[in-house]
Amino acid sequence: MLDLEFRNWILHNDRDSEEFWSDYLKQNPQKAKEIDQARQLIINISRKNFKLNKDEIELQWKSIESRLGPEECKIPTKVVSIDSWTAIKHYKEESVKRRKRVYLRTLALSVAVLAGLGIMLWVTAQKPLEELVPQEPKFEEIATISGVKSTVSLPDGSKVTLNSGSSIRFLKNFVQQTREIELSGEAFFDVVKDLEHPFYVTSKNLITKAVGTSFNIRAYPDEVTSVALVSGIVEVTTENKNDSKTLSPGESVELSNEENELVKSLFDIEEQLAWMNKTLIFKSTPLGKAIETMENWYGVDFIIQGEIPQELFVSGKFQDESLQNILDGLSFSSRLEYSIEGNKVNLQFKP
Repeated sequence: MLDLEFRNWILHNDRDSEEFWSDYLKQNPQKAKEIDQARQLIINISRKNFKLNKDEIELQWKSIESRLGPEECKIPTKVVSIDSWTAIKHYKEESVKRRKRVYLRTLALSVAVLAGLGIMLWVTAQKPLEELVPQEPKFEEIATISGVKSTVSLPDGSKVTLNSGSSIRFLKNFVQQTREIELSGEAFFDVVKDLEHPFYVTSKNLITKAVGTSFNIRAYPDEVTSVALVSGIVEVTTENKNDSKTLSPGESVELSNEENELVKSLFDIEEQLAWMNKTLIFKSTPLGKAIETMENWYGVDFIIQGEIPQELFVSGKFQDESLQNILDGLSFSSRLEYSIEGNKVNLQFKP
């Protein structure tokens, strides 16, 4: 329900979204019931209804008819709208006809508006310069909660896929300037090429510069910040300009907390982008860290009873797996019991 493309498909019959979700259903027919439930919820979300009483409606009709000629007052016998595109096309054609009828009235009104505008500009010119306050820049922020991932289309056509518990912030008109994004959490960027307007991502303590490329950035507050390049070229610079690295496809960098330097290495693309494919991978991960990851992944809170064994590590690959199945596996291999109550997970470690 929180996925922007899914809502566009359900509410606006968006062609690109329809193609994606139709293909998804073909590959995942078992998800049809869940998708239908989400569709019903979106369609039936309550909206405020504004109603006029009978006298107010009659007054509005009389006001409209007094401004229209006899031909314009005729009510069409039939209007058929198959979908949103048909309706738009219909009203575009009607708009051309109406434009011809109101041309003369618009011309007369324009003269009056221009006269008023001239007076307003003259009055404005008399004011001191300090009274003319510049308009505040308008920012847009998009965020996902724990357990939810979402794909966002930016004003320049670039796409950003946000992992759980992540957010981006940018100027609404950023396509007219340098394209700048602020990231908290993790996201995959598919950037449209524009040589005149470089694409910058500020993520905690790193600045990533791209032109037309795709890359993944992980910048959760309590973790090491990293950038992994899938295609194209990016330049990664520390916030204090102390170090800079240029990446080629298949390379990544991490910021060393000890020396505040960038460390370059190669990465496994399947492992790096596993989160986009609904795959959770642990490689000798301390159990405490694995619990934090599962909290964000499934949108739950773990309540721990007893001490987490420091010597216990988790390894495994779980694709579109339920939390219960993962915890079942952990309970078999370690001395713990669990119970799930809504979004609360109780873990009890035995001595």
